[in-house]
Amino acid sequence: MLHSPYLRKYIVPDVSTLRRHLGSYHESKYRRWCSKNDFLSKLPKDIRARATAAEAEADIQGTLDGHVKPIPPKPTIIKYSDAIFQEAAEDWLIITNQPLDALSHPKFQYMVDVASRAPDGVKIPEKKNVRASIIHRFQKNVQELRHKLNVRTPIHSLIRFFAYLGCRATRFGVRSPSPATHGRPAIETRTSPSPVTGSRK
Repeated sequence: MLHSPYLRKYIVPDVSTLRRHLGSYHESKYRRWCSKNDFLSKLPKDIRARATAAEAEADIQGTLDGHVKPIPPKPTIIKYSDAIFQEAAEDWLIITNQPLDALSHPKFQYMVDVASRAPDGVKIPEKKNVRASIIHRFQKNVQELRHKLNVRTPIHSLIRFFAYLGCRATRFGVRSPSPATHGRPAIETRTSPSPVTGSRK
């Protein structure tokens, strides 16, 4: 048993002494051994580094800075006035080459009335969607008209309708082309008067 006072001074039951020794003289070897054996390093440097990282993570989790996103500014909306609307209407007439009567058309006024009811502005429809909708409405109207003509309209009503069209065409001097001429203007021929009767043949 050792009784030297010098040995009692330096040999103490403290693992931190060994850790400091490993950190000072065998740091690289110790780190390789920890990586190979999946062991958590106990060096004082590593312990302090883990503590600092834990404190930083706790500070981040305690705030909402990483989750809060800035709200984009809303676009500036110009307040409505009759002068601004008139200027916009004039620009629309000029650019689209519309007649002045277009502003007083009932359909245009109806469109403006519908747009004025929108609480959060009007969404302008895309060209592709407008084209598809117009074609669909046209086909629907044709089907409804065909159904009415084939089912609900009596035959005598159709006869009266076409007779009315014929009277209108005759009144305005519209004549259908002769089948013999196939749509080409007929050539008018004149004959000389008959010497006996004096009339044309």
